[in-house]
Amino acid sequence: MTTKPDAVDLPPRARDLTREKTLYQLWRTSFKFPKKNFNLWVSLAVCAGLMGYCVLAWDRPDALMAAFRKLEATGFGFATSILGFLVAGFTIFVTVIRVEIFVKMAQTVKKGTGESTLKYNLSAFIVTFVHYICYLFVCLLCELFLPSGGAASLALAKAHEFEVLRPVVGQVHRFGAAALVVAFGSWTIYLVLLLKSFVYNVYQVTTTVVRWEWEHPKPAQEPAAPPGAKPGDLA
Repeated sequence: MTTKPDAVDLPPRARDLTREKTLYQLWRTSFKFPKKNFNLWVSLAVCAGLMGYCVLAWDRPDALMAAFRKLEATGFGFATSILGFLVAGFTIFVTVIRVEIFVKMAQTVKKGTGESTLKYNLSAFIVTFVHYICYLFVCLLCELFLPSGGAASLALAKAHEFEVLRPVVGQVHRFGAAALVVAFGSWTIYLVLLLKSFVYNVYQVTTTVVRWEWEHPKPAQEPAAPPGAKPGDLA
């Protein structure tokens, strides 16, 4: 009695390389690959610390918003400068590796995932890009709607004029400010840790490529004979 091979162990197909059409789909594909939880645990520890800070400053929502605006401005400048470095570094990185090695990675399945080793190696870079792009987008939204005297501040001030909304405006202000500090602070720390992982992934893939070249050297090519030369002239 024969058994069907596990679907995840089937060899990759050429059309699988272009299956994802958006960054969101690439990000979803990255969940198929195993990940280390160090970045997540550190971010959760920071999140717990920020939650404690928000509890202590619960009756000072203006102080929480000031802390958030300072964090957002710092994170926006950091992410803008780093994203340019990441794009330039990744572009140079992929152009110096021979296409034959990428093809070999694409033809090798990453066990237990149903995807090629090439997608496994590139997914770490894609996840970093997705996080930084989304972070910059959120920062721009905050710059537009959450500055001092901006749209959100005016909306809260306007809500105070309605008697039915007045009892909940203060709670909304406190909860919103605390949520922004906790979420944005934890995400910023996670971005810094992703940068650490990005650098390591560049090192890991580079050493893998060098090892491949070492273990599979190109055969030496014989020098081409000049026009009109007879067999044995180069001996």
